[in-house]
Amino acid sequence: MTVNIRKVAVDLTPVLPGGKNGGAKIFVIELLKCLAEIAPSTEFILLTQSASHEELIHLDRANVRRHLTDGRPSQTRTRLNPKALALRFLPYLPGRLRNLAARIGYQFFEIFRHHGRGASLLKTLDVDLLFCPFTDPKYWEADVPTVCTIYDLQYKKYPEFFSPEELIHRDNVFLNACKRATMLAAISDYSRTTAIHHGKIDPLKIRTVYLRLAQRLGQFGNKESGLLRRYGLINQRYFIYPANFWRHKNHVMLITAFGIACRAGLPHDIKLVCTGDELSQQDYLRSASLAMGLADRIIFTGYVPDNELTDLMAACMGVVFPSLYEGFGIPMVEAMALGVPLACSNATSLPEVVGDAAILFDPRSPTELADAMVLLANSKATRDRLIQAGTDRAKNFSNAEIMAEEYWDLFQSAVSQKKNEQAVVDVDRSLPLAYPDGWLSNFMRIPIESSQAEQTLNIQVRAHKWQPQSEIVFRVKTNENSEEEVMVLKRGSSKVFSIPIKPNQNVCEISILPTFSPFLIGQSGDKREISAFLSACSLVRPNGDCVSLYSSKTTS
Repeated sequence: MTVNIRKVAVDLTPVLPGGKNGGAKIFVIELLKCLAEIAPSTEFILLTQSASHEELIHLDRANVRRHLTDGRPSQTRTRLNPKALALRFLPYLPGRLRNLAARIGYQFFEIFRHHGRGASLLKTLDVDLLFCPFTDPKYWEADVPTVCTIYDLQYKKYPEFFSPEELIHRDNVFLNACKRATMLAAISDYSRTTAIHHGKIDPLKIRTVYLRLAQRLGQFGNKESGLLRRYGLINQRYFIYPANFWRHKNHVMLITAFGIACRAGLPHDIKLVCTGDELSQQDYLRSASLAMGLADRIIFTGYVPDNELTDLMAACMGVVFPSLYEGFGIPMVEAMALGVPLACSNATSLPEVVGDAAILFDPRSPTELADAMVLLANSKATRDRLIQAGTDRAKNFSNAEIMAEEYWDLFQSAVSQKKNEQAVVDVDRSLPLAYPDGWLSNFMRIPIESSQAEQTLNIQVRAHKWQPQSEIVFRVKTNENSEEEVMVLKRGSSKVFSIPIKPNQNVCEISILPTFSPFLIGQSGDKREISAFLSACSLVRPNGDCVSLYSSKTTS
């Protein structure tokens, strides 16, 4: 069934300038271009932050516009940043206490962020769907269908690569996506399988959508460009590793293996080129290459734009990719499309992507990596075989429009599913006012016996001192045409809301935000999304009689 989707909000606030987002940014930009083409009647609203708002101007189309969510650069803010303050002091806490504090602090931050900035954004923009291509559903609202992309769970396999605070952050982002997304997309079968395992996800909720970006860099680069002269390179006489200098990219092992290969028969004029954003590890690698006597054979280019990367990859002898962990591996399909032979890690998603079009090696073994480089350099027959196999393999990942259509189908499924869920809720209005233990979720619908005279609905609610939100907002409507009345409950307080019910009105609907999960703040194993505690609910009739509609049987 085709569903009409008028507006889609796309959260691009995580986008950073340059190449700091790695392959995720490349994928998202290409996907958005294709989505705009295949769905011309849908408006895509790109939620941006100031650091990258202008950089994304090239995405503007007749049906694509940017919406700046924060006009001030984050580095110039002078107000207190509670998250930064917490991260400053967390490392000084003992291990278990630090983890608990980080988890609770993260939930506080999420509630503050959602309540203070994003709670009404989607309603203001009047969107039909929220798309979170960087996983985190931070603008999520309960009644808006949401699709999130899962890239990898590297932090689960290599927790030593992350600080305790970053581990908590990544885990919360992943769990929030699993819990709040209507549908999920994984960038490989490997990522999908690991997400199902760690997130306890219904397999029907998550689909594999490959990054079909093989032709992104163009079919052929300019092998005669002046770029090679700039870096002192000769056509077909260097390897290239196109990757940022993150720990899982395994640059230290690559430098070590290159040194072994140089002593094991790698021709003396073969160089190694490492591209990628400038990070602190690069200084260490430069020093290491100098100490190994390889400073003139290892080139660090820093971040290079797409056109230069195309030229560098097209003119190289081969791409060497020793990454320890990949959710997909965009450079693999780009290299295959350019007719460049590959030697890559046999770990995680990479064998799934390259098939038989690469020399596979153990990324933890410097000798295996060195042998792969020597074979790639000395065997023309091997290079020719890999080029042909890669050209054939790249066809599976060459059509970005197919990728966009698969995402569009996922959007359709999410909107349809949310409508079906809402239809079930609309039909079943006999649900109790609260959970059996007295806790409220994010909505109440209170049926009222109508009267010819005005009545009063009294609702007694309570918020515990340990709850993370500083205040809970109740938005009350007594009929479709009435104005919304806003009532606030402070943390640690109890309050009775008296709501006038006009003659002939027979229902009162109340939305409640924000909610929280006791499980995520370490309070208990309760994974429900709850808001406040309902102590009592009663209706005062015109004659003064008080009719109890609800009375809590617990003192939670």
